[in-house]
Amino acid sequence: PGDVTSPDVKEDSFVSMQYVLRRANGYFVDASYGFDRFDTLDFKMGKGQMVPGVEQALLGMHKGGRRRFVVPPELGYTSGVGDNKPGPMPTGWGERRGLGSHPRE
Repeated sequence: PGDVTSPDVKEDSFVSMQYVLRRANGYFVDASYGFDRFDTLDFKMGKGQMVPGVEQALLGMHKGGRRRFVVPPELGYTSGVGDNKPGPMPTGWGERRGLGSHPRE
């Protein structure tokens, strides 16, 4: 629920969020925090800075709210980021290895 007195996330809102990304089988892939558990992912809604599935899932949330959601492939990274491959690769070796060992999920 979060702070129900705070404004809802709208299409033009600035969002500061934390996330944990897991594969469909629960395998950990990435998180917004590393050494500092207060690191956030910051972006402006509606500017193409985030995949459409994440933006859709955040609409209507309140400050401090928590939400679990699944982004379907068609609302995820569908076009490349300069190399014609879908989406960015995680920066860490372990996360890259994890993705490479599950190519058909």
